[in-house]
Amino acid sequence: MILQRLKESLYFWRRHLAALFVISAPFALIGEAFQWLVGPVIVNDAGGQVVGFNAASMLFLMMLRPLAEGALIFQLSIIQRGDGQGPWHSIFAAFLRFPYLLGTYFLMALAVSVGWMLLFFPAFWIYARLCFAPFRVMLRGDTPLNALRTASTFLLIPDPRDIDHFVAEMTARIPTVLAAVPALYQMLCANETFRNLDFSGLRMAISGAAPFAKEEVQRLESVIGKDKFCEVYGMTETSPVITLNPSSHFKEGHVGIPLPGTEVRIVDVDTGKEMPLGEPGEIIAAGPQ
Repeated sequence: MILQRLKESLYFWRRHLAALFVISAPFALIGEAFQWLVGPVIVNDAGGQVVGFNAASMLFLMMLRPLAEGALIFQLSIIQRGDGQGPWHSIFAAFLRFPYLLGTYFLMALAVSVGWMLLFFPAFWIYARLCFAPFRVMLRGDTPLNALRTASTFLLIPDPRDIDHFVAEMTARIPTVLAAVPALYQMLCANETFRNLDFSGLRMAISGAAPFAKEEVQRLESVIGKDKFCEVYGMTETSPVITLNPSSHFKEGHVGIPLPGTEVRIVDVDTGKEMPLGEPGEIIAAGPQ
């Protein structure tokens, strides 16, 4: 598994290192140039002892970081979507969202500082809880407060058959990702309150565990919007998903493509030999799951 992860990382960097370097390098050069002109952040005496800090350089680098990370976040999103937009588009997007990014990082730093003053571990917990906020600011257009409030929030419904409670939770916190089985989606679509919810912020509705009829998919899409529905295939033993039928390239009646790092083969049950394209056989999967 470790070797597989290493292989995936090397493959990613080999394909996208140049684009990410084009984004990060200008910010690094600007930071170094500013310190060369104004002075380094840490001020040392002739003996190498730290005697103080350069407030101007420190403030400049603190303001530069949100721009750099915002541009990288946007470029990673472009890579994931497979868009043809160049690195300069990501830098421009970061400049447009700069006030919101700056506010988000300021609030994150304030919260983590409080955690450090209280105890050691709360600081790490707070950062882990809030570190997704810049992603929401860049990719969802959220305000700093809303991004910090909703970053990485998971709603676990103990009894999904209680549709009224389920819908009430979604009314209070409109989901960005919704995961359910076909029968539950059918029950939700029959609920008037669910049908009247604003799903403009919903990115993906995931279905699994059973096939979803075409008519029911169309009914769900009439509520949540087009190009948001996707299906997954797997089982408990595969922890649990091995393939995804993505919403951007949804193909009805298919299980989709293997997840990143997952290898799937169709083999003969008796001989174990790989079957030709279109021929039935036993599914064999291997991956990091």
